[in-house]
Amino acid sequence: MKLISISLFITTTLLSLASFPFANAYEVGMELDLTNGYRRDTQSSSITSKGILGDTIGKEKLKSDNLSYYQLGIDGRWNIRNWILRFDGDYAWSTSGDYHDHSKFLSVSAKTHAKINKGNAQDLTLGAGYFFSFPQLIGLDIGPVGGWSYHHQEYRIHEASTNGFSNPVFNGVDYTNRWEGPWVGIDAQFCFCPFSLYAGYEYHWGTWHAKWKLRGPDVQPPFLSDARKSNHAIGQLVYLDARWDVWCNWVLGLGLKYQLWHAHHGSDKPLAKLFQPLIFPNLSKKKVKQVTWSSLSVTIDMGYSF
Repeated sequence: MKLISISLFITTTLLSLASFPFANAYEVGMELDLTNGYRRDTQSSSITSKGILGDTIGKEKLKSDNLSYYQLGIDGRWNIRNWILRFDGDYAWSTSGDYHDHSKFLSVSAKTHAKINKGNAQDLTLGAGYFFSFPQLIGLDIGPVGGWSYHHQEYRIHEASTNGFSNPVFNGVDYTNRWEGPWVGIDAQFCFCPFSLYAGYEYHWGTWHAKWKLRGPDVQPPFLSDARKSNHAIGQLVYLDARWDVWCNWVLGLGLKYQLWHAHHGSDKPLAKLFQPLIFPNLSKKKVKQVTWSSLSVTIDMGYSF
């Protein structure tokens, strides 16, 4: 809901700016698009446990793949002379996915497999930049851009099995990821009426936060919950949007976006700070070696140019 509220606020603000009587009104323009389509994600993480002597006593590899989503979104671009402001916000519902957890502690190992349901994802990207025109290439503008982005994923698993046997204890495991931080990149646009092409590359850096919670009527979440964090997260994103001016400023479009994120040198701490030292008196320390998240989305867009 916060993402939807922010997107509506930005949309209202840009519409107000687009209608403001600038002296050079012919150099001011705005396009607002509604997007919907398909999205597919993959997430993985690797965690190690160190003993009091610094030796590795445990490992855990978690992977969520085949995460399929239906995605809705709002995109906006506002141009004034050579300057550009843009934003895009998305909300997605997952329809299917697979969860794999391979853990080993000392000589005991376990492989857990489950299905994913009740998943959702939210994304918000804000950016601003300046375009340079090339007289030799009519209709082509290229320029640097930068901004801030926020990405959140959450899902719950069911039909869990461990080492080939049904394991209802894991049904209801809730896992969340959050990536956020600044970014810089380059945007390009090429217009040859009635068609337009937009393309861009973004380099992101920032923080990654995650939570793993085991829910259930017979489970106390504080004992089986942890918080994971890394201040060393980077991401790369590329996109391509094609637009067709259909009739009286109404446009139809097709969008393609791919992003790949990594985080490393992270921490993994139990949320039950009052009880954990009594049960596990600092016998081990968990570290997140690496986290990876990739996402590919294809959307069909409909919008209006002001």
